[in-house]
Amino acid sequence: MRGTEALTSLFLGNRVCQTDNRQTQYALNTGHPGGVALDRDLARLSGLNEGTRVVQQPYIMQITGAQGGITISPYTFTVEDLAADNWTVAESTVAAGGQARSA
Repeated sequence: MRGTEALTSLFLGNRVCQTDNRQTQYALNTGHPGGVALDRDLARLSGLNEGTRVVQQPYIMQITGAQGGITISPYTFTVEDLAADNWTVAESTVAAGGQARSA
């Protein structure tokens, strides 16, 4: 499917990946519109007090098995991503070390 269809698929609750790199997947984090309490690390980074409730906006997260663990980071689709015709719904989950495992 095209990248634009992959983006729509994220909003339908699917994880997606590109067919040439199934070890990196993308999912929609719907955020926390009711607020979530900051943990110690986020409080320190933001300059707010631990336990302060903040609203987390939705974002696309990139899930990669790297360095012996799972890495999750925010991701923004590029124009090339949207134009690419090599996207598919992920049929497995990412495991530590970059290996895909059955969902």
